Amino acid sequence: MMTTNSQKRELSNFTKSVLIAVLSGAFTLTTVFITSYIGIRQTRENDKKLLLERKIDLLDKTTKLFYKLPGIQEMMAYKIHNNFDTFIINPMDHQLEVVPKNYFISKDAAELRAEYFSILVQDQLYFGPKTKAFIIDSISNGAMKDKLSWWDTPDSLGQRLTEIMSSELTN
Repeated sequence: MMTTNSQKRELSNFTKSVLIAVLSGAFTLTTVFITSYIGIRQTRENDKKLLLERKIDLLDKTTKLFYKLPGIQEMMAYKIHNNFDTFIINPMDHQLEVVPKNYFISKDAAELRAEYFSILVQDQLYFGPKTKAFIIDSISNGAMKDKLSWWDTPDSLGQRLTEIMSSELTN
């Protein structure tokens, strides 16, 4: 069976068309893969950047928290030793009311305690195993008291915690 020139041309044109289609498909797939790779890489870099920013923010909050503790100790000592009834005017009926002695102490203590332990929980979530282990060990050993006088946490503990957190900042 002999092929004529026109059949050869048709076969040659068909081969060219198939080759162009295959090359176009390969180019399209390559472009999609490269674009996807760049997008994934940028997302990972953004995630790392956001995580680092969050860690720096938590390190700042933790440092401030431990530097606030001496002031909180003084405030709580004053409130405990100068415990007296407070009078307020009820905004609803404009009557004078007596607020119990311990109301403001417990309210302030509850807010400060919530901030204290909230920051410590976030530190455990965002930082590495050394930070988590240090906080858990410190609480279980009573160094970070999980009771009414939690504000008596030693300064050295806060300093050590921030040192450990700093070492795990980029992990």
